[in-house]
Amino acid sequence: MKMRQTCLRALLAMLPCLASATTGAVADDCDAVTPKELASALASRYADWKPLRLSDLPEDDQALWLKVHGTGCPGLARGNFTGTHGLQFGVLLWQEEPRRQLQLLFAEQDATGHYRFTRILYQRVDRLSVVFVSPPGHYRRHDHRGAPVHVTSDAIIMETIEAGTTAFYMTRGKFRTIAISD
Repeated sequence: MKMRQTCLRALLAMLPCLASATTGAVADDCDAVTPKELASALASRYADWKPLRLSDLPEDDQALWLKVHGTGCPGLARGNFTGTHGLQFGVLLWQEEPRRQLQLLFAEQDATGHYRFTRILYQRVDRLSVVFVSPPGHYRRHDHRGAPVHVTSDAIIMETIEAGTTAFYMTRGKFRTIAISD
């Protein structure tokens, strides 16, 4: 009888773990790290698009994101991309219909507290990508052609996990790109 109660308690203690494993639901920090004003501006201006969340990725990409980044939001990169001060973000939005597509936006808060958006990239895709911030430094093309690029502010890194990585960096008031892996 005592053994049966012990086994029953162990099984009941494992149920929450089993339930989350079967639903595939994965928590992310997107709500916690996205300023409310930014979320509101995105919802009103890009109503047909949704910010990328960890749960939008295939399970193997979720596992790799968590292994490398731990927590965070795979659709939001916060950094100093222009060399000026203020809140700046790289935001990855996507939609499934009519065909899977994504766009990478640069979001910057102006002096009045409103967000301005600049589209850096728009493309149709087979797989979703993730974004994160990378510090200033030298970036080299994946094929090692040409001289390394010296980036003086943070870069937005967009990665299609296990497929390719591109750095987006600001120079002379415009975003430039360099493919840093394929």
